[in-house]
Amino acid sequence: MSFLFSPEQSALFDETLESYLLRVTECNSFASYRQLSLAIRDELYAQDYQAHGAFPLELSQLNVIYAQTSSHFRVRALALVASLLGLQPAELLKLALLRLDVRLLGKYAAISHTATAIPASFVRENNQDSAIPICPECLAEAPYIRQNWHFQPYQACTKHHVELIDHCPKCSMTLNYVWNESITHCSCGFDLSTAMAPKASNEQLQLSGCFDASEPQRLPGVLSSVSVSERLSALLWFDKRYSRSLFDAVNYFEDWPSQLYRELDEITANAEQYMLDVFNRTAFSKVYGDIIITAANFDSNSRVNSFIYCAVMSYFAAFTERFPRSKTPNQADLLLSIAETAAVLNTSIEQVYRLLEDGVLVSAKRLVSRQKIEPHVGLFYLRQVFELRTSFGSMDGVYMSSW
Repeated sequence: MSFLFSPEQSALFDETLESYLLRVTECNSFASYRQLSLAIRDELYAQDYQAHGAFPLELSQLNVIYAQTSSHFRVRALALVASLLGLQPAELLKLALLRLDVRLLGKYAAISHTATAIPASFVRENNQDSAIPICPECLAEAPYIRQNWHFQPYQACTKHHVELIDHCPKCSMTLNYVWNESITHCSCGFDLSTAMAPKASNEQLQLSGCFDASEPQRLPGVLSSVSVSERLSALLWFDKRYSRSLFDAVNYFEDWPSQLYRELDEITANAEQYMLDVFNRTAFSKVYGDIIITAANFDSNSRVNSFIYCAVMSYFAAFTERFPRSKTPNQADLLLSIAETAAVLNTSIEQVYRLLEDGVLVSAKRLVSRQKIEPHVGLFYLRQVFELRTSFGSMDGVYMSSW
């Protein structure tokens, strides 16, 4: 049974949860979000005591990703709040930022919004001193906060082609609707929908366009043909690999994979300077780092190989012909670990252990009976692993029966 009035304009797919609850606050004539949250808590107490305690009194803690313990109770609380508004239980969850049980690139936290995986590091800081910028023209069209404004790389409105503004034009105060609790006005009273925003650069629009599924034609090269989740994972991959401005990433992927291959060619030509031993006793990671592992772990939930994984595999697959077997060890004799081998074969680490036990893969090192083999230790010749991969052709990831 509904207890609160819903705003006349229902929540839109790109609205933030905080924005919608602020509109609920105004629609029900509460002076602040805290008054609304206290009223909601009173109602929840009789329905679900655990969910009652999980509903925050502060707007800055409302979203699911800010739950201090289990987010399960926060999800239950939002479902109950939806019922108080006369909505379907999942309506508010569609607006929420949720934690994902995956690690992008194998180790970085991710969140989810509208089924899109987003690097957690892209979310703007959740404190009073940090800005949540706005597009004045968007506010003039419809007074609600767009979810993309919460993401650091999103710096320009892809609809109106202007920069987002993060300070009030009148008083220069940092804009943050979560702490100010006003969607359209600054604390000084200035109407933000009337502000003038500078025209955005093409680089800003392209970077912001990575978050926009509706305008792929704006993006250069390979980024235009992949999902939003893969674009954002690619930006994270670029950021962690090069520690450069994300504006450089747009140009980097425009002629993909040319720049990556030039970089790898330089490493390959000077491989000996990274080594303390000959090629066939040197781990692949000592020369090329974790490029195979990160390329294979864009999103552990995805069943489709990323364009970065495909490019990396294509480069090293050519080593078997580029560096033929000879009396003198060469780059194709570098040692892949069990984890890297699993990534190359697109299979599990358990499968690689079975391939070793059954003699399909032969260790480059003499192993003692029942010796524990760590997944990160170089064990198989690169050429051997890629020859096995090639021999299976289109049967990608299938090497042995599961029984």
